[in-house]
Amino acid sequence: TCIVVSVGKSDQSFTFQNLETGLRYTLTYDNLTFFTDRYKGSITGSQVSAGQICDITFYREEKQLKSLEISGDYFAYSNVEGFKFYNSATRLEYLGDKYELDENLVVCSGKENIDVLEIADTDILTIHGIDHVIYSINVDKGHGFVSLDNDSYFIDGFIEIEKDIRKITEGMVLTVPEGRYNILISKDGTSAVKEVTVGRNQEAHVDLGDIEIKKNYGTVNFSITPTDAALYIDGKKINDVNKPVKMEYGIHELIVRADGYETLSKYISVGSPSADVSFKLTKLEDDSDKDKDSKENS
Repeated sequence: TCIVVSVGKSDQSFTFQNLETGLRYTLTYDNLTFFTDRYKGSITGSQVSAGQICDITFYREEKQLKSLEISGDYFAYSNVEGFKFYNSATRLEYLGDKYELDENLVVCSGKENIDVLEIADTDILTIHGIDHVIYSINVDKGHGFVSLDNDSYFIDGFIEIEKDIRKITEGMVLTVPEGRYNILISKDGTSAVKEVTVGRNQEAHVDLGDIEIKKNYGTVNFSITPTDAALYIDGKKINDVNKPVKMEYGIHELIVRADGYETLSKYISVGSPSADVSFKLTKLEDDSDKDKDSKENS
């Protein structure tokens, strides 16, 4: 029983890792090699992928693979996302279950083997194991990086990628799932959309030097409950929230505070001549209410 560590790039070969000993060895295969899936159905060598756990037989001296069967004793969970590593990346939590990572864990990303610490929480995985022990992880959708060039004007502005809004800082590098994106860049009423393709483990550079600097303004009418709440826009307090607020086009940070209520912090995008925005703060539960509930439930 072994793990497929890698698939030969040019020749018909696999590199395996013995599940018990952790030793690795490479075997070639030909038209006489017999391949089956976990349900005993016939497959071809091209259908075997890195990370799979399988049972093999082979000719030792010739280093020739005789048969390969995808093991039915081990689970294979695909489209795994929303996972969390903990305990120095020796354990993984997924859907409320906790798994141990085998000391000889194999992590495959494309045609490469990587360290488990190189996995980002935005990646999409396939995990293989038995009971609550994971022996291999395959990164089905990985991540890359986005950096900004000629961005001096836009420092302290905002960048939005797939509804994730961040403040632009000097030398920032964002970790982003691989794929193609339209990125919104904005500051002080100047905004632009840039298209970028992010490759796995690659850094994509977005040049902001050709963006024309201009300022457009819109009027925003705020309706806030409670009415005595304080509104802060980009760190500045608005003295009268009952009057329309003139705001530059782009993304702005809002904070709404009131005594006895949870503070609200969020971003809004201004991109039209006028807009209406409503907020309703959540009331805090005071200690007397907690004591009352406790007595009623006791």
